[in-house]
Amino acid sequence: MKILFLILLFTTPLLLLVSWMLLPRSTATHFIYSPPNLASIEPTHKNKLSRFSVMTYNIAFSAGLKNLKGKAPSSLYIQDNLNKIIETVKRYKPDFLAVQEIDIRSNRSYNIDQVAWIAEQAGFPYVAVAITWNKKWIPYPLHQPIHKQFGGILAGQAFFSRHPILSQDVYTLPKPKETSWLYNRFYINRQFQFITINMHGTPITFGHVHFEAFHKKTRQLQVKHILHTLDQQNTMPDILLGDFNAISPDLKQAHFPDEPEVDYGDDMSLPLLFKTYKASLPNTNYTFPADTPNRKLDYVLYRKTKLLLNSSRVLSSTTSDTSPPPSDHLPILSVFSRPL
Repeated sequence: MKILFLILLFTTPLLLLVSWMLLPRSTATHFIYSPPNLASIEPTHKNKLSRFSVMTYNIAFSAGLKNLKGKAPSSLYIQDNLNKIIETVKRYKPDFLAVQEIDIRSNRSYNIDQVAWIAEQAGFPYVAVAITWNKKWIPYPLHQPIHKQFGGILAGQAFFSRHPILSQDVYTLPKPKETSWLYNRFYINRQFQFITINMHGTPITFGHVHFEAFHKKTRQLQVKHILHTLDQQNTMPDILLGDFNAISPDLKQAHFPDEPEVDYGDDMSLPLLFKTYKASLPNTNYTFPADTPNRKLDYVLYRKTKLLLNSSRVLSSTTSDTSPPPSDHLPILSVFSRPL
């Protein structure tokens, strides 16, 4: 009896702590947002071939190359990186911007609402948000002191638009089977956003993704899950974009010095998608890591039967060669046109 009492004495506080950590910071799972000062703005550009630009950008919650190393060093550091990201967006003025790893209210980025910041500063009147991380506390990195851990997180992926968003459907993707149930309870929820836009009175659809980063079997399962779901609904987005965390098998390389523990070899994620979609850029246009790119993890894919690709390129993430990148990824900008 005494042994049982001692076990309960030591384990009960721990169980209560873990239960509290797993509580959500918000009841929302996804939402469409219109900044109050921008909601009345309507695009004016119209022609027979509707030309539009799309940017995808994993901003690493504005932590620069320090992403996933723990809490950012200061609020000013986060704000400076956010302003650099917005500077790039404003320079190229995309009609649509897909952002991964964006914080809404998170301890690691000093509770700055990055969705509102980008929407208002870059002038996007419509935003569709899918929540990917919603916990009272993420005890990561485990080796760091508590005040440097991620802490409370409300984060997601966001799709910014200059055209009205008609609808958003969000699908939660499978989690890694290679990891424990407790790990997965704290782990990010990978989401697929299916977004329908009203562009000059005609709908255009986008699929926005952030696939599994560390387990290729799970990543392939996520791709199959999405393709199966969309096939059942008899609808495929015109453009599929985001951080795929996959490299083309053509590269013939499984490991990279910046992430030696991650195995990219024999990954069929992209070949599965290429049955339906075409990439806007060759696989040799690298996007990661931002300071010394050696592979392409970010993609803008499109359906040739629906759209004409005008141009596409990987962008520099800063105007200064000496300024450190505001994210560990580089953005991609693609320009398309389609008949109205």
